[in-house]
Amino acid sequence: MELLDYLPDRHKANIIGQTQVALQEIVTAEESAWDDILLQMWPDTATWGLTQWEKAAGLETPNASTEVRKSRILAKLRGYGSVTKDMLQNVALSYYQGDIDVTEVPRESKVIITFVNQIGQPPGVETLKAALAEIIPAHLLLEYIWQYRTWNELTGMTWSYLATKTWNEIKEGDI
Repeated sequence: MELLDYLPDRHKANIIGQTQVALQEIVTAEESAWDDILLQMWPDTATWGLTQWEKAAGLETPNASTEVRKSRILAKLRGYGSVTKDMLQNVALSYYQGDIDVTEVPRESKVIITFVNQIGQPPGVETLKAALAEIIPAHLLLEYIWQYRTWNELTGMTWSYLATKTWNEIKEGDI
């Protein structure tokens, strides 16, 4: 409800009404500013506050998109404590929103990250690799597995059709 709505009709057109309109603009601007400040309190909704989140997480402020910066911050915040399978999965999910399977192979001192429902390398995989490399103990090897199309999946497609596609479109894209 606007401040002007609280005034009797006889005052809406005079100086009292004009004052209420001016005050309403100030109140609306203050409410908007307050809402924006509240958004900065969480890294997943922050915009101009990302620099402070990066400082708090011990990260350099990169020349990257807002989404990449948020992912790095969330990964760093999720990456504190003992490195567990769940922690690795949570960090990976801050970069990639699909299904991820984390498999530990103790005999080989290896952890395998599998992108379950992704054909080809997911976007931003290099940033994810850097984040996981930062938190994984030095004696463990990280291995990444993603899927590509097989020749059997191309059954029924003609060479003339496939010739219109790039190799990346064939092995990774929707064809």
